[in-house]
Amino acid sequence: MFNKVKLEKNSQNNNNFSYELIGVKYPYLKKPCQLIKINQVLSKVIVGQNCELSIYQFNSGKLKFISITNAHLQTINCIMFLLKSNQLISGSSDSTLAIWSTQGICSNKYQMKLKGNKFSVLCIILNFEENLLVSGNSDESLRFWSYQNTWKNFQTIVTHTGKVFNLYFNKECQQLISASEHQIQILNQCPNTKKWDIVYRIKTNYEDYSICFIDNCFISFLPKKSRFIIINHFNQRTKNIYKFSEILIQDGSKCEGNFNQQYINQKYILVVKSCNWIHLIDFSNKQEFRLHQSIKFLNSNISGSLSDDGEFLITWDSTSEELHIRQYF
Repeated sequence: MFNKVKLEKNSQNNNNFSYELIGVKYPYLKKPCQLIKINQVLSKVIVGQNCELSIYQFNSGKLKFISITNAHLQTINCIMFLLKSNQLISGSSDSTLAIWSTQGICSNKYQMKLKGNKFSVLCIILNFEENLLVSGNSDESLRFWSYQNTWKNFQTIVTHTGKVFNLYFNKECQQLISASEHQIQILNQCPNTKKWDIVYRIKTNYEDYSICFIDNCFISFLPKKSRFIIINHFNQRTKNIYKFSEILIQDGSKCEGNFNQQYINQKYILVVKSCNWIHLIDFSNKQEFRLHQSIKFLNSNISGSLSDDGEFLITWDSTSEELHIRQYF
């Protein structure tokens, strides 16, 4: 059964890649760093620190601090860039989504706040057209926002059994996977109504885990403190999931920080944080899912992200209290 499942081949992928530290390390304030996000054109980096956002200019792997702004009344849990409109969206424990111009954010002036959530906004995801926004919330809800001159909440689904802490689109942005305490859901968008329907729901024994779509049919799953990344195959016809493979990784006794799984389609790389390790998984050789590189830190309180093209990996950890930049070679 396994040999019938194939990943698309990227002929330009480098099977001998590695992420190496470049340039200097950037000292950071001693407040915890929750979030790091790099914009799509590699010109700006946003760092979330409690209620504040720090803005950096990013050029050829080098950072230059621009400003810091008090963006929300409570902790910022998620941020995303909108390339087409040159904007930024931030979600917070104050229950709001704020939309900023990437220029105006330096002056503490948001363009719009989306309200309607009762409690904390924990995660957000945008489609490629940047006209659909989904938020996962601590009140067990998924909220869907569409954009036509302004953002409007057009659908709310409350079927999870706990706070929703992770969202991920498949490659075509036609399916959505959502993760909450003890439950995973997969949703499809109806082409005619544009509404979203649940097509698969499964209970899990884990309260804390990370999850990610790989292409359109594979889903990676990592329970907290587990020694294995589980790769599942989602059958689009039968809407069933089966285990495809397991990848052995380093485990640990303590996990902190904010570092969601990311799959970089251009390079066929999955990045996964597990305790005080960041693992890079190579998916380029069709069915062979290979642990390619593991980066060890001195503690598990690590935040960071890959750029959308996979060229840069930026991390912060509570031991060094520095921003570290690694580049793909």
